[in-house]
Amino acid sequence: MYLRSTNVMLKPNSRQTAEKIGEYFNEIFKKQKGFKTVYFGTNDEIGASIVITVWETKEDADEATQKIFPLLQKEFGEYIKGAATQVYEIVEF
Repeated sequence: MYLRSTNVMLKPNSRQTAEKIGEYFNEIFKKQKGFKTVYFGTNDEIGASIVITVWETKEDADEATQKIFPLLQKEFGEYIKGAATQVYEIVEF
């Protein structure tokens, strides 16, 4: 399995916006091939949020990134100061 980590920088004290983004994308994630689960985290003091999604395959994670990242920019671009996405293979011990 693979995880995709997306760090999103918002303006400080934007928790309400971060929650709207999370709710919006939660429904989109559920419809994607290979999706397993999602975790959202936020630090309102500095305007940082993180989204971690788990996927069956790297291809599923990559395909979702290509579909979802443009939606993030389109729907919430005015609130976002920056975003970076990485995909990692999950190593279980």
